[in-house]
Amino acid sequence: MINPQPGATVYEQVAARLRQQIANGTLRPGQVVPSERSLAQEYNIGRQTVSRAVKLLRAEGLLEHRRGLGVFVREPAEVSEIKPPPGSTAVVRMPTPAERSEHEIPEGQPVVVVVQPDGHTTVYPADRCRLRW
Repeated sequence: MINPQPGATVYEQVAARLRQQIANGTLRPGQVVPSERSLAQEYNIGRQTVSRAVKLLRAEGLLEHRRGLGVFVREPAEVSEIKPPPGSTAVVRMPTPAERSEHEIPEGQPVVVVVQPDGHTTVYPADRCRLRW
């Protein structure tokens, strides 16, 4: 059961509990997350509240929806280190549909766009890269 607390909405508290279950291994990568209906019953809250919590965790890249199958804990992404040349700039934004398809980026995940001094632009999924200047 979730008891409303000051400073955090109920859906944020549900998201925090699910995030903790992912962190401590109770919910493992590739595992299906309990349905919104069962989580709503477990926490004695509305399904819309659970839906908002799941949406938040999808946006954070912790969960992914598989059409017709449910919501799963996302496999951790392999992170690559990127060393842009001096004078490069980086911008974080949401991907275009073409970028999402090309890089297999889940919904809610941003991209890092690196623009080199010569104008060459490269797009990286934000959850799979680390910039090192």
